[in-house]
Amino acid sequence: MLNSYEKSAKDLKRYNKLVQKKNVSQQKYDEIYYDKIRIDQKLISSNAELEALLIERKQHTIRAPFSGIITERYVELGEWVDKGGKIATLVNPQAVISLFNLHATYALEIKPDQKIQVQTGKQSITGTIEGIVIKGDNKSRTFPLKIKLHNTNDILFDGMESKISLPRKNSKGILVPRDAIIKRFGNDVIFVVENNKAKMVPVKVHLYSNSMASISAKEEDTKGSLQAGLKVIIKGNERVFPGQSLQVK
Repeated sequence: MLNSYEKSAKDLKRYNKLVQKKNVSQQKYDEIYYDKIRIDQKLISSNAELEALLIERKQHTIRAPFSGIITERYVELGEWVDKGGKIATLVNPQAVISLFNLHATYALEIKPDQKIQVQTGKQSITGTIEGIVIKGDNKSRTFPLKIKLHNTNDILFDGMESKISLPRKNSKGILVPRDAIIKRFGNDVIFVVENNKAKMVPVKVHLYSNSMASISAKEEDTKGSLQAGLKVIIKGNERVFPGQSLQVK
């Protein structure tokens, strides 16, 4: 296209001199003149088409917001991708969020932007508390705590175990299996076996730890009803009612 553009410009310049000297006809000059205009318009059109293609290519080029590790690939090289479709999952090993499920009594004492040490693998990493996710787990009655880790020298993997230590007021309680605690009339309760009958005891949960929970009696009239060594119901307790006769096996 550029060669044709340059040739038409030279021809027009040369024929312009010839027509002034009347060495060529006006008709021949007009042919060269309009041929030059046609090539100019074609060049303008080609440049506009090229610019549109460059913009389209730029829109189809996806640049990652950070350098990371591809953990999952959804398409192969050379495949067409649907508009808005997934290409890959990219993980930034230097921006790690650690999640911990906390009981509400802990969650209420958490302060955002607080520095805390997180033990992951063989290293102790400084983290910053980003906050508590207000939507908790209805079954475990826990809330996710988000901690952003800093200065991680080693690459961490999704699902790795992490440990933290949080300050907490001292409280006395009795350990019971987590499954012994159920909801009844909007309160946490357990059923203990007393004289071969079920007795419902409203309780206050202090802490969950794996399959166990630390509790204490909630109401004043049940004080003394909750003592170490009592038998509690951990299976089928959602179908038990106060005063129901039981057969202990």
